[in-house]
Amino acid sequence: MTNYIVRDVNKLIMKYKTRNPFEIADDSNITVKYNDLGTLKGFYFYQSRFRYIVINENIKNRLKPIICAHELGHERFHQNFAKSKALQEFSFFDM
Repeated sequence: MTNYIVRDVNKLIMKYKTRNPFEIADDSNITVKYNDLGTLKGFYFYQSRFRYIVINENIKNRLKPIICAHELGHERFHQNFAKSKALQEFSFFDM
């Protein structure tokens, strides 16, 4: 599974000519929003043909690209699940 993910990520990097997850999200028409999410770091959801990544505005700036990339992974590999319910990962990077 890991090799499949690495290949898919490399395809995205070549397609969008960037490693920046915010640029990839923007070029993929995924809206990135920031809200106070308490202890939740971020989530991805799909609603009415619109795709969103929501990132906790209170986390450190250096973690925001990691959270965005993680949520892009949900968009790439779990979009059908997200159409019925937002994907929330409560323990991601709970260090």
